[in-house]
Amino acid sequence: MADRPPIRVLEVVDSTQDEAHRLALTGAPHGTTVIARRQEEGRGARGQAWVSEEGGVWVSVVARPTSGDAIEVLSLRVGLIAASVLDPWVAPATVRLKWPNDLMLNDRKVGGILCEARWQAGTLGWVAVGLGVNIVNLLPPALAAQATTLSHHFQPSPQYPVCDVELIASTLAARVAEGTSCGGALTAKELEGYARRDWLAGRTIVSPLRGRVLGIGRDGGIRVAPLEGDEARREEVVLHSGPVR
Repeated sequence: MADRPPIRVLEVVDSTQDEAHRLALTGAPHGTTVIARRQEEGRGARGQAWVSEEGGVWVSVVARPTSGDAIEVLSLRVGLIAASVLDPWVAPATVRLKWPNDLMLNDRKVGGILCEARWQAGTLGWVAVGLGVNIVNLLPPALAAQATTLSHHFQPSPQYPVCDVELIASTLAARVAEGTSCGGALTAKELEGYARRDWLAGRTIVSPLRGRVLGIGRDGGIRVAPLEGDEARREEVVLHSGPVR
């Protein structure tokens, strides 16, 4: 049996992403995981600070996909994996996905995904796949209107009688490691799964352009149709980078 990738569990770290990059640079294999009980300099997409107090899942996985094209859809692929792991804890509620990297519960953000690639001599070296999920941690008052915790929606069951932060973290890490080794565009099955969870589909966005969201394509781009009466634009547009508002 092949050796399992190492898992580092830390009380406090500056950022699990930075630690994952440090380990990857020294040759850490695919699936190497860093889990922290608290981050002092946690970050989200576009360098935004991520409050990471004890009681949440703060985890980063070293991914070494077989091809560089995997990074185009990686955050969406990881979102599908994370949502399927979290669903049983909140059933009958469903974790939905807001393109390109947010996990949503009842229209509020419960978690996010951050994929940071590093290249070596023009070839993909690795990707640090970060996951932050609010579980039982206290949220800053400033985020109360837009964020939530999994514990707020938790439904005890025989399989999951308590909201177990460590179990959720280890399960997410294992599933992400398993699901990020391959490359390629999203499969038909993944597209179907995303469509069922697509939080933006059918909604109107106003930035970076005005339009109605139709869904996503195999390359991970979000498809936006012009609004009725919009004479300035009559064709569908595909966006490949966020955020949208």
